[in-house]
Amino acid sequence: MRIEDERILTEKKAINSKILGYVYMALWLVVLHRQFILKQTLTDYLDLFLITLGVSMALVIGSVKKGLYLSYRSEKQQKINIMIGALVAAVMMFSINYCMNAEDLGDAILSTLVLVVCFLVAQFAMVHYSRKKSNEGFDEEE
Repeated sequence: MRIEDERILTEKKAINSKILGYVYMALWLVVLHRQFILKQTLTDYLDLFLITLGVSMALVIGSVKKGLYLSYRSEKQQKINIMIGALVAAVMMFSINYCMNAEDLGDAILSTLVLVVCFLVAQFAMVHYSRKKSNEGFDEEE
């Protein structure tokens, strides 16, 4: 039986984490390539899309459940990041809706506003829950 040093285990975890990040980004790039460059329909790459979406959800849910979701940032920086995310989501949603349904500008604006509201509610709820989870250990000690 071989005993491994803690530094080696930490380095292995860091390497695995970095590789997971690369694979995760590559999956999203492949999905975007198939959608926008190859002009495939969603049914052509639905399996890859669902796997990528599942990995994304697992990463976010895992971070929230452990109390790590945006916890390394100040509250002000958390709000800025959430607002930037909402802005990017709004621009993307509006662009996609308007390109697909160019004759109905009102529909594109309405669906974008609904997305932004849902996005902000979900983000602030996740930050709140994550902050609550990260403070649980401190509350019990007092």
